[in-house]
Amino acid sequence: MHINEKIAVADALQRLNVDIIEAGYPAASEGDFEAVRQIAKRIRTAEITGLARCKQHDIDVLWDALKEAENPRLHLFIATSPIHLAYKYKITPDAAIDTLTDAIRYAKKYTDNVQFSFEDASRTPLDYLVKVTRLAVDAGVSTINIPDTVGYSTPDEMANIVKTLLSEVDGLCDINLSVHCHDDLGLAVANSLSAVKAGANQIEGTVLGIGERAGNADLEEIIMALKTRGDYFDAIFLSNLALKSRKFYAEGGAKNVARRDGMGTTVLSAATTIGEIPDYYFQAVGSGTGAIAAWEANMRLNEDGRFGNKTMKLVVSQNAPFVPMFDAWRVDSREMLPYEAAKARRDAEIIDAKVLSNRKPPYSLAGGLYDALKATGGDIMVATNAQARKARALFEETEGIDIYSAAGIATASLVKSVADGRIDPEKIVMLNITGGGEHRCQQDKELWYLEPSLVFPLTPDPEEVVAKTEALFD
Repeated sequence: MHINEKIAVADALQRLNVDIIEAGYPAASEGDFEAVRQIAKRIRTAEITGLARCKQHDIDVLWDALKEAENPRLHLFIATSPIHLAYKYKITPDAAIDTLTDAIRYAKKYTDNVQFSFEDASRTPLDYLVKVTRLAVDAGVSTINIPDTVGYSTPDEMANIVKTLLSEVDGLCDINLSVHCHDDLGLAVANSLSAVKAGANQIEGTVLGIGERAGNADLEEIIMALKTRGDYFDAIFLSNLALKSRKFYAEGGAKNVARRDGMGTTVLSAATTIGEIPDYYFQAVGSGTGAIAAWEANMRLNEDGRFGNKTMKLVVSQNAPFVPMFDAWRVDSREMLPYEAAKARRDAEIIDAKVLSNRKPPYSLAGGLYDALKATGGDIMVATNAQARKARALFEETEGIDIYSAAGIATASLVKSVADGRIDPEKIVMLNITGGGEHRCQQDKELWYLEPSLVFPLTPDPEEVVAKTEALFD
C-alpha cells in the first residue's frame, strides 16, 4: 500500500475505536518507516506499534518511527517452534532464549510498553513455550502474543495453549495475552474466539481478514461475535433486570435459610454414616454458602450431642486466578478488596470451574464466610486449572467416576494439604464432591438440551426484559 492509503486506513481504524494499530515494519524499507512515522504522529487515540526482530538495529529504527506517537508500543518477535528455529533462524532453543531476553532488556530502555510474539507458537512444544513466556514476563513485557503463524491450529488447541500459559506462568494474568491467527484452515476467527474464551484479552485481526496466504482473523466477524455473545456476568445482569418486576423475588443465595439447611444435609449424612462429626471439611467455593451451611449444621449436631462436639476445620478453596475471597482472607480483611470489573471478567474466563466465579459472595456479612472461617480455625486455599485437572483424573482413577471442575479444585486442595503435612493422618476428613458423573451419564443415556424461551441482546432495554419475562407466566 502507498503511504497515503495506509494513513487513510489508520484514520478509519481510529474512527472505529480500534485499541492498537500495527502500522508496519520500519526496518524493512524506507517506505514502511515513513508510513509508520506519519501514522504515529497523526493518530492520537489508539496505541501505535510496529514490528522489529530481536536485533538492536531493528529496535532502534522502530523506536525512531514511533517516538512521536501518543501511545507507542514496541512489538518484538522471534520463532520458537523446532522447525522455524532449525531451518529459518538456524539457532538452538537456548540461543533463542538468550536473544529474546537481551532484546526485551534493550527495548525497555525506550518504553515499558513492549509486546513480544513467539512466532509459530502453536507448533511450539508447550513446555518450551511456557519457559520462554515465563522469561519474557519476568523481563517485563506488557503483552505476550501467541501467533498461529501458519494457520495450523484448531480452537481446542488454541484454548489449551492459553489456559496452560495462564495456569503455569506467574504474572501473566496481570498483563495482556494476545493471539494472532491465520486462516489457512478457515479457523482464524474460531481460534481467536476460543482463545478469548480461555482467557486471552487481545485479538490481532485485519480488515476483511486480508493478509498473507489465506489471510488473518476477520476483524468484523470477531467484533460481531463478541458483541452478540454473553457470559456468566451478563446472565447475572439480566436476572437482576428481571427482578425489577414485582412478580419475581430472588430467593436463592446465602440469606435463604432453607437453602442453607438443604446444603447442610451433606454434613448430617457424613456424621450419621461415620458415627461422628468429621475433623476437616474441604469444599471449593464461589459464594461460600455451602461452607456456611456446613458450619451451621456442625453447630446443630453439637447441640444434638449424639455425634460428639467437635468443630470441623473449614478448608475452602478457589480456582486461580479468580480468587477474590482468598485475596481478602490472606490479609485478614473482613471486607472484600477492590476487584476491577474487566480483570474479574477475564479471570472468570480463565478458570475451568466457572460456577466459582461469584464477584459478590456472602463473605463479609455477619455470619458469613469470614465469620465461619474464624469460628472454625479454617483457611482458604487456591488451586490452578492444571492442579484441578490432575486431581480429577486421580479421583476418577481411584473412585471410578468423573467429577466436575469445582470438585476438582477441592480435591486438589486436599491433595496439597496432605502433601504439605497440614492434615493429621489420624483425623477424619470430609471432602464435599459437589457434582460429577456426567461423562458416565453421557455413555448410556440420551441427553435432551433445553432451548431458551427468550433471548436478549447484551444491553437489553430493562422495561422490555421485565415485560417479556412477566409474559412467560401469564
